[in-house]
Amino acid sequence: ASNSQASPQSATTPRMESATGTAVATSSRTPPSLSLQGPLCPPVCPPAPLEELSPDSIDAHTFDFETIAHPNLEQALKQGSLDLDSLAESPESDFMSAVNEFVIEENPVSPNVISDPQSPEMMVESLYSSVINAIDSRRMQDTNSCVKDVSVENASLNVCMEKCRVIAQDSKVHLRGIKEDLCHFRTLVQREQCDFSNSLKCTSLEIVNTIEKVKLSLEKTLKDKHQKELQSLKSDYETKINKLLEDGEENKNKIKKLKGDLLGLEEVLQNKNDEFAMVKNEKEAVVCLQNEKDQKLLELECQMETQNCEIKELRQSREVVLEDLKKLHVENNEKLQLLRAELESLEQSHLKELENKLEARHLQEFEKVLAEHKDCLDKLKKENQHRLEQIQESHAVVVQEKQQQVEELQLKVSDLSDLRCKLEVELALKEAETDEMKLLLEESRNQQQETLKSQIDKETESLKKEIDKLNNKIQINSDEYQVGLSELRTLMTIEKDQCISELVNRYEEESSLLRTELNKVTLLHQKTSEAEKRLSEQITELQSKLELEANALEKEKTEKLSLCEQQEKYEAIIHKLKEEKELLVSNQEQDRQLLIQKLNCEKEDAVQTACKEFELQREAAEKGLLEKIQQLEMQVNQSPPTESSAESSLVAELQEKLQEEKMKFLEQLEEQEKRKNEEMQNIRTSLTAEQQTNFNTVLAREKMKKESIINDLSDKLKMLVQQQEKDKDLIETLSEDRARLLEEKKKLEEEVNKLRSSSFSPSTYSAAASEACGACAADIPTDTDRLVSDVAAEGRMDSTMETSMMAVHENVHMSEEKQRIMLLERVSRL
Repeated sequence: ASNSQASPQSATTPRMESATGTAVATSSRTPPSLSLQGPLCPPVCPPAPLEELSPDSIDAHTFDFETIAHPNLEQALKQGSLDLDSLAESPESDFMSAVNEFVIEENPVSPNVISDPQSPEMMVESLYSSVINAIDSRRMQDTNSCVKDVSVENASLNVCMEKCRVIAQDSKVHLRGIKEDLCHFRTLVQREQCDFSNSLKCTSLEIVNTIEKVKLSLEKTLKDKHQKELQSLKSDYETKINKLLEDGEENKNKIKKLKGDLLGLEEVLQNKNDEFAMVKNEKEAVVCLQNEKDQKLLELECQMETQNCEIKELRQSREVVLEDLKKLHVENNEKLQLLRAELESLEQSHLKELENKLEARHLQEFEKVLAEHKDCLDKLKKENQHRLEQIQESHAVVVQEKQQQVEELQLKVSDLSDLRCKLEVELALKEAETDEMKLLLEESRNQQQETLKSQIDKETESLKKEIDKLNNKIQINSDEYQVGLSELRTLMTIEKDQCISELVNRYEEESSLLRTELNKVTLLHQKTSEAEKRLSEQITELQSKLELEANALEKEKTEKLSLCEQQEKYEAIIHKLKEEKELLVSNQEQDRQLLIQKLNCEKEDAVQTACKEFELQREAAEKGLLEKIQQLEMQVNQSPPTESSAESSLVAELQEKLQEEKMKFLEQLEEQEKRKNEEMQNIRTSLTAEQQTNFNTVLAREKMKKESIINDLSDKLKMLVQQQEKDKDLIETLSEDRARLLEEKKKLEEEVNKLRSSSFSPSTYSAAASEACGACAADIPTDTDRLVSDVAAEGRMDSTMETSMMAVHENVHMSEEKQRIMLLERVSRL
């Protein structure tokens, strides 16, 4: 009876253990989002035989253990005392251990105490207590009465066998219901696991979408700011360009005015040519008069003797006058030298002052431009570094948060095996946590937006301040430029008026001189002295003007050299900027690679730790299953060979079911590993994509800024080159005008020489007359010699007059040309 009673228990307990084991195995990999309220098996009703076996129905005669074959029982009876150790090894202790295992497996983790007396747990406990009481009472009766009838014992044993069979059948039905419930719970757990994974995916997608939206909004705001700044800069540069174009048009108008003045001067020269033609006609009339005078001289030969005395007196007077003239020449030369030295010193000092002023202004402006450029570059570098640091910090924070979330998920996955009964409670908690996470995300978004707004406001204020400073500087420069232009205009008008007045005065003086010379030939000596003085003064002026021209040419050369140096400097700056750009790009690429390597290492470490933990859990589960299988095999081996075929078939079925459940469990583990790997890969791809987008945006912004700086520098270089070409064109036009004026001057000089040769031809006629007189009156040879010497002296005086007139005309033309050239050079400098 004891053997038959122990066999169904040994057959049922492995099934319960396998069922509970499968439940543990399946639930150990499910997410903690499901919880069950109440007992594990509420739909399963207790079987009918359990209701019959109530605690009241159990009596001391229910179980009879006299026929149980125990090796230590007879010795204990002979000794007349019972040992607790021997009782612990009895078959009823096996029954008690089986009941204990059944109760423990029915509710292995029961945090709340069940107080319902009609529940199956309480029924089992009451049955357990009644069985123990019955066993105790039976043992007490056995100690009192050791011998009873065999027939009664056999009948009681048969009754017990039937009851045990009924109980075993009921327990089989009960276990089948429990198994079906466990399958149902497994499907529910799998569904909830899928739902939880889907919810996780949805939340991750929502988080990614929110991050992308925030990025897009930030990029839009930054792009709008950049476009506004570009538009403001474009408007400023367009206003500057318009001002420069207006100044260029004003300069063109001035050049046109100067050309008109040159045309007027050419008309004046034509008028002078007409006047010279008139003078030629007058000279021809004078020649006719001189011919008439020659005829009169032939008549006056008789009067020559009376005039010889007068000629001697005149010679003496001439010698005195010549000595006086020589003294005056010496004095004039000394004065001219002193005046030249003074003028040269004054001009050199004035030119040096102008050069120093211009160089100082140019250096100041160039230093200002370089300082502003350096400040802009430093600001851009600082801003880029600050932004990169912020992005790196935010990225590190996001990575840490995601790592923490992964660790939390892993901890939750490991805790699922211990918290099967709290699935629904944890689902509610997780929903609350997701709500809190959403609130936290919204708060973080609001904080980020506020911080971005504050940064944007600060940057706009700083940019406005810089723009105000630049506008003030531009206004100051424009005011200085306008003041300089007004001063130059006044100087130009004053010099123009002076030149015109001087030209008119000189023209009037020259016309009066020519008329007086033609009308008063006898006053040649006085006029020669005056002409010599004027010639000396004009020579000094010509020399000074030539020196000014030479200095101007040297200045132009120096300016060209300075422009070339500036071009070289700008090219060097552009080259340096390009090198800095390449270095920045290389550094950024290196930083990016280092960040990617760090993230990959961290991800690999996290994946490895997760895999190790998963493998440990898997090994622990496999060990538990193996231990249970070994226990079952031990129980099967320990069972006697007298078991029935039904029990062996039950063991085989249990083993097959265990293997099937083991295979299913392994498949589930593999599927969950695949899912984990896929999720980790998705997280990796999302992180790498975010890093690449951030890095690409930063690179694009820096490239745009550097390209704008390079374009500005190239535009400045183009403007300088255009100015140089304009200056070259002006210099070429000036040189052509100068060559044309020199040709006109040569023509005028030739015409003046012709006129002078024709005007002073009477001297030749007088020489011929003197020769005739010598032939007629050979009695007076000394007188003729004296006349020849007088004629030679007069020829010398005529030559001096010719040179003086030539110098006067040359001075007039040179002064006009130099004034024009100086004006054009000033205009070109402006």
